[in-house]
Amino acid sequence: MLRLRQEISQIDAKKKFEKIEFGSLANTSQGNYFLSIGLGKLEASNGQTYFAISFGSPIGRELLNKKQGEQFTFQGRSFEILSVE
Repeated sequence: MLRLRQEISQIDAKKKFEKIEFGSLANTSQGNYFLSIGLGKLEASNGQTYFAISFGSPIGRELLNKKQGEQFTFQGRSFEILSVE
């Protein structure tokens, strides 16, 4: 648990992301993903649902380094990156 806390503490909340990387939010046509550590489904205070995933996960590996507008297929579903925050 200490290692996970250390990892999450390295996220710079003020950073502007051009591509999907550690600490970014990826809004896709198939859901919203927080690229950090694998915590699962999270409900934000604004009512949005995010899935906190790691880059070690299969979907995390697909998302890595993608940019807004890019598309890919994962498990038979088409994804489009709508925004990266």
